[in-house]
Amino acid sequence: MLPSCSVNAARTKRIAAAALVALLGFAAACSDNPSKDSAPVSAPVDGVNVQLVSPGADPTEPLVWFASDGEQSVTFSATKGLAQRTESSGPGSGSSSENSSASPEPSNGPQAPGVDAVPYQETTMLLPLTASVDSDGKTRTTKVTVGTPTGNNEQRNADIATAKGFVMTTQSTVDGRPQTRSFAAPESASTSARAGVEESLTQMNQLPLVFPAEPVGRGAQWKVSSRVDDGVSMQQTTTYTLLERQGSTVTLDVDIQRKPAVASLPGTDLEVQDVHSSSSGQVTLDLTRALPTQGHITVTTDVTYGKQGSPTRVVQTSTGKSQWQPTRP
Repeated sequence: MLPSCSVNAARTKRIAAAALVALLGFAAACSDNPSKDSAPVSAPVDGVNVQLVSPGADPTEPLVWFASDGEQSVTFSATKGLAQRTESSGPGSGSSSENSSASPEPSNGPQAPGVDAVPYQETTMLLPLTASVDSDGKTRTTKVTVGTPTGNNEQRNADIATAKGFVMTTQSTVDGRPQTRSFAAPESASTSARAGVEESLTQMNQLPLVFPAEPVGRGAQWKVSSRVDDGVSMQQTTTYTLLERQGSTVTLDVDIQRKPAVASLPGTDLEVQDVHSSSSGQVTLDLTRALPTQGHITVTTDVTYGKQGSPTRVVQTSTGKSQWQPTRP
């Protein structure tokens, strides 16, 4: 019979491996079966809370989304990365060379028995997007259509290309609060291509471009609280700083902080022991358009998992990178 610490470590390893597959899911799927459902499918839309921190300098005016004729062409890049290392503390930890594996990642302690380290892996999907906007002054409807998607895994490009024509439709209030959202894949899309594109668009939607009700000026700050799923359900706080406004063009600095919305991994006895997140980013918006005209956001989150009474800890570092840039002709 294995010692209890080895059993716990093996269990931790299985859970960590499942999280790895989930986090890198939009490039890991391999099904080439066509999707049977091309009808729009409603997607869950979580509510957001907005808090004005500072109105900024005079003159101030409201920030409001509206609409204009014509289409917008933007290329969105969605990158997901994950690294994993294990840590152990207590008498005899890491003493079994038979079950130990060397970690290519830095660690604060000896490698835990039976738990593998995972070097940093990163996957990227590029989505050429065409977007249009319609508004009645109260509700704003955006329609985003995907061109031919590609990724950094060339072996998957033929498959994910079948999702060309994928459509995301969102209804929101004029301050940016989403009310409804739906996804519609073309009949030719494989199941994996559909899932991959939806995953990338969901990453884009994790940046809630919502404005405060109060008028704001340069230097204004506000916080938007929302919930995201980054392998584990997270409460996200996005702090925006208004850097510049010229007519309908707005430039925002973006800072994102995340903390777990759950105390443990669902379906397991592994508890979230610690979380730390950091971010950097800036986006430029045209208030008449559906998508940022350009910008970049990077969010890195370190989550430590463990079980009470066990010396084994698994530290996963997940990174999400989002980038918008005008589509080249």
